[in-house]
Amino acid sequence: MATSRSLAPCHRPATTAATLLLFLALLGTSLRVSRACVDPSTYPYKKIEYRNPAERGRLYILYDINGPDGCLNDFKTARDICAKDKLELAPQDDSKSLAAVRQLVTSRRVTSWLDGKTSEPGLCHLMSQEGFVHEQGCNQPVRFVCREAAA
Repeated sequence: MATSRSLAPCHRPATTAATLLLFLALLGTSLRVSRACVDPSTYPYKKIEYRNPAERGRLYILYDINGPDGCLNDFKTARDICAKDKLELAPQDDSKSLAAVRQLVTSRRVTSWLDGKTSEPGLCHLMSQEGFVHEQGCNQPVRFVCREAAA
């Protein structure tokens, strides 16, 4: 006749240690991702260039992320990075500029900040991945396009 036996819970230190190590490894990975954009002005962006034929080859540069731990920026930071590189954030009130930005963002299905006056404070211009211009909150992390300043 079979008897049932109650087993006491077994503490397995090896399993607990392995779980802790896995947790720490995952934590380290997430910390590495968050540290990637500590200084947006020195981040190694993937810069994708486009020379706009409608403006005699004026240079536009999409500042894209460089891998999964990329650096996306709010509007003010994007504009500051353009200025640091002696460029300007592409404006939304110029049809030739919009065409160049649209060329860069729609083919890659990304969004981009645009410069220009908005209908109310706290909003900034953004081109969607479909190529439409919207006003949205300025603190979102988004890619951006800079262009050569006018000669």
